[in-house]
Amino acid sequence: MLATEHLERHRQVLLVVDEAQMLTPAQLQVLRLLTSAELDSRSYLTLLLVGQPMLAHRLRMGDFASYVAPGIMSRDPPETLMRTVRAQ
Repeated sequence: MLATEHLERHRQVLLVVDEAQMLTPAQLQVLRLLTSAELDSRSYLTLLLVGQPMLAHRLRMGDFASYVAPGIMSRDPPETLMRTVRAQ
């Protein structure tokens, strides 16, 4: 389905999760799997987790550190974050 959206409409699907610091490790794992669910090497889903500073700490120190885009874990203005997301 995501591949179809990308191929037919030339759109990247963006999933934004607010209050993401409330997610359990198992829920974070499910979201991570969604981003790599396609069979080829390309992901058609961009995941943006929004939350309190404790979320950044959890992601940096946990099993998810390798999945975090450079420059995305900051207090940058929304314009900077959107530029980073568009570049993905």
